[in-house]
Amino acid sequence: MRERNIVLWYVVSILTFGIGFIVWYYLLNKDAKALANNKAWSPGLSVVAVTIGAILIIPPLVSHWRTWSRVREATNADGLSAGLQFCLIFIPIVNLAYSGYLQSKLNQAVSVSGVAAALA
Repeated sequence: MRERNIVLWYVVSILTFGIGFIVWYYLLNKDAKALANNKAWSPGLSVVAVTIGAILIIPPLVSHWRTWSRVREATNADGLSAGLQFCLIFIPIVNLAYSGYLQSKLNQAVSVSGVAAALA
């Protein structure tokens, strides 16, 4: 797992008309799964919920909510409160910051775990 450039992923998402976001969303879930060392999560299922499940409206919302919870569990971040989670998932304009915020938390966790691994 490595740190990802947040601005680059936003640009790629725009240039590819959303396909880059789907890849980024998969990588967010995959990184959270690796960091938490949890075998039960399925990053692929999260992507299916956001893409094909969007027809039903509810699955993407549930997937985003669970991804937030997974990142919170994987990073042990106390800045990932439920109120902020609600705002970043359910308020449309604010929702644009959702993936970048989660990626920043994962990047922080990777840098801390990298420093811990180097010291060990």
